[in-house]
Amino acid sequence: MLTHRASRLTKRAAAAAKPEGAGGFAPMPSDSGSAVPTGTPFARTLGLAANPPRQNASTYEDHALGSPFDEHNETKQNSLQGLTTHRLACIRGERAVFAGLDLQVKPGRALLLSGANGSGKSSLLRVLAGLLPAAGGRITWEGTDIAEDSDAHRARVAYVGHADPLKPSMTATENLRFWAQLYGLDPDVEPALFQFSIEHLADVPARYFSAGQKRRLNLARLAAGQNSPAGPALWLLDEPATGLDPGAVSMLANTILAHLSNEGVAIISTHGGRLDALLADHADHVTMQTSQDGFPG
Repeated sequence: MLTHRASRLTKRAAAAAKPEGAGGFAPMPSDSGSAVPTGTPFARTLGLAANPPRQNASTYEDHALGSPFDEHNETKQNSLQGLTTHRLACIRGERAVFAGLDLQVKPGRALLLSGANGSGKSSLLRVLAGLLPAAGGRITWEGTDIAEDSDAHRARVAYVGHADPLKPSMTATENLRFWAQLYGLDPDVEPALFQFSIEHLADVPARYFSAGQKRRLNLARLAAGQNSPAGPALWLLDEPATGLDPGAVSMLANTILAHLSNEGVAIISTHGGRLDALLADHADHVTMQTSQDGFPG
């Protein structure tokens, strides 16, 4: 599933012109790659901390496959803007979760979000996905405010939250085909089942899956659309490695790396560990912190 797609963003822009339903993925905003410099006064006010150097993925015995990131890709990525936030703010109840948030994530890069519970990682992903309204600021994709065409934004986003929204009575194959059809993707989902090693469960109803198998099937949605021009360009993943064994984490990392090699963007909340290490060479990192008074800041 590491097939390279030339000019994927251009193709996706054309595909997004036709109305798409939110499908199995929740509607979301844009993508891109480098975080705001954490040493600036703005970053300190925001509560972002610089992350120490990550352990290289090669230190793991079972590491993710390499991706075809070449010079041509790098030159092309430098000319694209990807996802940018401008003074983005979020308020939940009476609490300011974050404010003045400036980020940019370019195609071919991932952004890893870490921080304590309540620091705003999930809220940021939901705002980017369009599931929560921003209290201030704006989000742009390739320089265009996503509010100008919310349908196009929904078509470019794949959001995976904590829950596994499977239809219990449907088999693994039926669940994946359901999502693929909603996105106008190839109904041949067998490669996605193999990518997460659940091909032997293809004809088994999801109600009989273990928690880890349900998680694999939910993540296989990403693999089902990653080699299609109509597939979502921006992946927003909220702690996607939760409940996965080490082998499945490697499968997830391979899937994300393939997405990045196809000029995709991934923003991922994480508590560190194996997935961070496997993505380290192609990811930037932001640590979101809670304020001293105990409220998210």
